[in-house]
Amino acid sequence: MNFPKSRISGQINKIRREKLKSETAASVKPIVSDYALPLGKTEAESLVSQFFNKNSWEPLEFQKTAWKSYDKGHHLLINVPTGSGKTYAAYMAPLVEILTEAKQSGGYRLLYLSPLRSLVRDIQRALQNVSNTLRIPVQIDVHTGDSKINTKSKKSLGQVLVTTPESFALLMANQEKDFFFKNLKTLIVDEAHEIFSSKRGSLLELDLAHLRTFAKFRNIVVSATVANGADLARRVDPAAKFANISALHKRKVHIDILPNHTANRLAFFGFMGTYFIEQILSRLNLNASQILFANTRAQAEAWFRRLREASSTLDISIELHHGSLDREERHRVETALKNGTVDLLVATSSLELGVDFPEIEHIFQIGSPKSVARTIQRAGRGFHKPELESHLTIVPTSIFDFVECQALNTLLKIGRVENISSPEFPVDVLLQYLQTRALRDGFDADQIFKEIQSTVAFRDITPSQFESYIHFLLRGSPALVAYPHFLKLHKVDGKIQFIERSQQRRHLLNMGTIVDNVGIRVKYLTGGYVGSLDEAFVSRLKKGDLFSFAGRVLQYVSLRDLVLNVRLAKGDPKHVAAWQGSHLSLSSFLSHEMLEVLHQVALEEQILDPSIAPVFELQRSVSAIPLRTQLLVEQLKTREGFHMFIYTFEGRAANEGIGHLLAYRLAKMEANTFTVSCNDFGIELIAKNSFPTPHHLTAAFASGLENLQRDIALTFNYPEIAKRKFREVARISGLVQPRQFSGAKTDRQVQVSTSLLFDVLKSYDPKNILIQQSEIEVLNKNLDLQRLHAAFVRFEQQELLLRSITRLSPFAFPLYVERVRSTVSTETLETRISRILKQSETSP
Repeated sequence: MNFPKSRISGQINKIRREKLKSETAASVKPIVSDYALPLGKTEAESLVSQFFNKNSWEPLEFQKTAWKSYDKGHHLLINVPTGSGKTYAAYMAPLVEILTEAKQSGGYRLLYLSPLRSLVRDIQRALQNVSNTLRIPVQIDVHTGDSKINTKSKKSLGQVLVTTPESFALLMANQEKDFFFKNLKTLIVDEAHEIFSSKRGSLLELDLAHLRTFAKFRNIVVSATVANGADLARRVDPAAKFANISALHKRKVHIDILPNHTANRLAFFGFMGTYFIEQILSRLNLNASQILFANTRAQAEAWFRRLREASSTLDISIELHHGSLDREERHRVETALKNGTVDLLVATSSLELGVDFPEIEHIFQIGSPKSVARTIQRAGRGFHKPELESHLTIVPTSIFDFVECQALNTLLKIGRVENISSPEFPVDVLLQYLQTRALRDGFDADQIFKEIQSTVAFRDITPSQFESYIHFLLRGSPALVAYPHFLKLHKVDGKIQFIERSQQRRHLLNMGTIVDNVGIRVKYLTGGYVGSLDEAFVSRLKKGDLFSFAGRVLQYVSLRDLVLNVRLAKGDPKHVAAWQGSHLSLSSFLSHEMLEVLHQVALEEQILDPSIAPVFELQRSVSAIPLRTQLLVEQLKTREGFHMFIYTFEGRAANEGIGHLLAYRLAKMEANTFTVSCNDFGIELIAKNSFPTPHHLTAAFASGLENLQRDIALTFNYPEIAKRKFREVARISGLVQPRQFSGAKTDRQVQVSTSLLFDVLKSYDPKNILIQQSEIEVLNKNLDLQRLHAAFVRFEQQELLLRSITRLSPFAFPLYVERVRSTVSTETLETRISRILKQSETSP
């Protein structure tokens, strides 16, 4: 990585940035054309064939099927595995259509939506490469936060626009939107599974519903393999009939697990997995690049630092990529990866989507990817070419990774993939959209109601509901009506519009549904940015502290205006960068298959990796391996209290809800105090006074949807979870606006203001639509009520397998590590775990 070493480093970095920009511009600049439009259809189709021939490619059957279907006038759903050639399957037929019509003024002919800015750049290069190779006058424009089209110069527009859903929403708010899109012929929505799995998709549904009122176009929905691709296509256009295009060949995905060649048993007992670093380094092919995926940014940071330390004497290039690094640094790493100058890249989901890296030979994954779809997606980064096998190696961090690996291979073999779940009726998104439509001349309520009702996300909206939302924007909440700041819109001549122009500008600043912490930007004193950190993490630092970020040891110098000034330092860092955020949770498909694998292991019908067999034998001797019809609960008394380890295999989010529900119910039955911690596989409850009786345990696992909802609302942390969710809802709806003309509010300021608003509304306006939305999302998303209910139904049907143990079992150890990871100790976590592991392996 590039480390600034002197005061001229800032100038050097500036020169590098300018060079990078010029190189990027040169790579996408169209060359002089050999053709004048329009072309005959036969000639245009011949050009497409020439492009494949010049690259020594042969069009695949599903690509040819897609082109024929488009030629017949169909809307397309292209649902094929990652790395199979989806981009050209979607683009070539619309390109022929562009080539066969005379070049006209009047906006874009093709709109290409992609979820990430980095993907937008790659797609622009790929599409412009077609134009450059064939020397045809088709210009590809890009509009993102990094690179924008000139909305005032109509003559400079190309025929194709590549952008993100957020930038598209801003263009739809532009007064020139009719000119941009009135002659649109084709819409391509790329990586639809990523867009429609969040509120970004809900906002896009609304924008597309409005686009259909003044433009007539065909839809091409592109997605990696998902089980419910047709549902995603309906969200793009509910009235369209889509031809489902799938790859006739199934791209093979081979998954294995890194065997433990070390004598260290810690590798199987829920730690970071860094004991396998030497094995990973020994497997590197220096003639190609490899990617090591981590599930969190903190995990990626830790691995990158350890890998660089372990490889300090080796001549290899190791890089880091995640969303909190500076944009220019991420761009540099992506370019180096494409050029083949990176031997090993440690990355998070920031590189999970369809960026084209054709020379990646092998993919490593720290722990399990937690779902079948994510496994296919990440494995598809390797050998990103059609018809080549993808190979993913799991680096185990606990014994359960071996069970997950077997479960993943089984699900891949039978072709089972998870559905993509999309938000239903997110009121905060609708309120933001209504304010966007109120910009400038405003909107007619009756007309916009029909548009909203035509979407999938808001198809069930009623006139009375819609009227209440308009009333909220016009009059505000009864508890806030005295504050002019919350009264944004008014009705003039039948049109609903903003009261003040300054409110319009603030709304434009805060548009979008991606709600991240404002963050503290980290900047070198010598110039140049490192990235951004959570305010919560920075608040724990003081001047002079050393901390690790982006693989570097940095020293805190000063903090001003949300910018942390640092300098490079030497020595051992006292802190390691960490971010607040959710963990990837185990999918229900995978968790149920894991129960089946354990069932077979318990019956000795399934043999896992030989290196893990002794650990499972230890589990069998210390406790038990449960059948699918059994719920294993281990009890262990220590100086800390009375521990219960409950193995649910329901994923972290569901286990958090299950743990607090059990603690609440058990405390109601008999006075006791409980500490709750969980991971994807189970829950640890520590009782202060005594173990619950078997009768009380059985009663605590009782199901019943009404009882679950009631008990969730009464658990001690539910109000705080709802308050945290309200921060997101308030920001998306525009009730709170972090970005101001004078700068951004700190996360602490946003937290305080939203907490105060939540308390006021909860006390004086409990039926407020945003309060209700927050509570619904807590139940359905944070706590996953549907999955909780299904889990408790299963618990009632299972036999309670209660085991008293005298030391930590192999299953219990990862749960123990999960809890002590956050405790304060003068000894390192690794040393502490090693000591306790040694104690647990000795005879009682």
